[in-house]
Amino acid sequence: MSSLPEHPVHEHTESKSLVIINRDKDGAIGGEEAFGQLEEAEHEVARLGMAPGVFAVDEIVINGITSIGSGAFLGCASLINVTIPETVSSIGGGAFRSCSTLNAITVDALNSTYSSVDGVLFNQNQTTLIQCSGGKAGSYTTPAGVTNIGSGAFFDCANLTDVTISSNVSTIGGSAFYQCISLTNVMLPNNLTSIGENTFFCCINLPAITIPESVVSIGDGAFSYCGMSTMMIPSNVKSIGIAVFSRCPNLTSVTISFGITNLGNYLFEGCASLNNVTIPDSVVNIGDFAFSMCSSLASIVIPSSVTNISDEAFSACTGLTRITIPDSVKRIGVNTFRCCYELTSVTMGNSVSSIGDFAFEACGNMKEVYFKGDAPNPGLSVFSSSENATVYYMSETMGWNVTFCDRQTILWNPHAENDGFFGAGQNGFGFTISGPTNVNIVVQACSNLATPAWFPLSTNTLTAGLSYFSDTQWTNAPVRFYRFCAP
Repeated sequence: MSSLPEHPVHEHTESKSLVIINRDKDGAIGGEEAFGQLEEAEHEVARLGMAPGVFAVDEIVINGITSIGSGAFLGCASLINVTIPETVSSIGGGAFRSCSTLNAITVDALNSTYSSVDGVLFNQNQTTLIQCSGGKAGSYTTPAGVTNIGSGAFFDCANLTDVTISSNVSTIGGSAFYQCISLTNVMLPNNLTSIGENTFFCCINLPAITIPESVVSIGDGAFSYCGMSTMMIPSNVKSIGIAVFSRCPNLTSVTISFGITNLGNYLFEGCASLNNVTIPDSVVNIGDFAFSMCSSLASIVIPSSVTNISDEAFSACTGLTRITIPDSVKRIGVNTFRCCYELTSVTMGNSVSSIGDFAFEACGNMKEVYFKGDAPNPGLSVFSSSENATVYYMSETMGWNVTFCDRQTILWNPHAENDGFFGAGQNGFGFTISGPTNVNIVVQACSNLATPAWFPLSTNTLTAGLSYFSDTQWTNAPVRFYRFCAP
């Protein structure tokens, strides 16, 4: 029997469509991206000792090789079939990634490390799906024994439309369905606990997906640039990565279940259609750029559990008109509401002690900023290019001067005058409201101070510092309490 050659021997048919790779002295095929862009770059072919001009490779048969490096056949766009012999014991990540016409990866039945079913590469006992052939089209269901979808398993499978993941799968690796641009339906199993980073990145035609209640972690960018319109994040999710839902152009409504404590950086950044978000009382931090450039978001309720609103969290939310910062918030970050052009009114809770640089820069329509507590420590140019803003502060609070961050300050002290108009009259129970000139005051009422359920009755403008209020329905309750609030 002749000895193995010192260097790879490459054979090809007259049509240059078949490459047979025999074992070299190390028993390995290349390193990172060894065969990358085979059909496009002649220098890559020459570097590997292949005959110049062999570009359109349709089929590769590997003989005697023990190891295939990461990205070894990356981007071989004409490759149709690969045969892996029994000798291969190691295949690096993404070895056959972006082979867009690859119909089948076939593993020798005697291989003790790997196996294949229907042209898809698995580990030997078929518990991990390693690589789906890039040319697979239509629907695909993972075999029942699979427990793990490997990283990049369906990467760039551009013709795959429907995937059902079997019930035993508990983890989906990073970039598993990256850029599956024709994917319209994915069924995730109830046993799933982890969704890796960039798992469904750029699945632009995926209109909906249900995250099972069993999921506890979602990696960075897992659903970025996807096509879904609604999303519900279940309560068992304890870890949400960066930019998980960023740049989803069709996303309009999101419900975040109770139990989630942190809204990660860039979470919904650039979701231009998002107009409805439910944030639970368990959230304590809103991360950097979390809702930045959500231009359709006109309002959002920040729950009383939140203590920190980070840098750029709502920057360029150009549709946002009003915002109330709850009493629990201590810090507002840099550029947090920068370029919120339609923002007219802000109410600051009584615990805000720090406001970052340019926090409300370029909010040109902002007229009223109400502070319920002491004057906070401001950063640089907090209200830069927001010339119309007036700062209102409450009585018995401290640290206020005639201006705050170069904006006029006014004591906000509306009260009911005890004059001849106070009390029941022909048109109901009424009184005169006195306070800052031309300020809008919302009158609210409730019937039980022990468990108050306040509701608005009217909005009064204090023209020349006065306005008369009348409650025509005051007899509908056995007792009625009133209070004044900012709009």
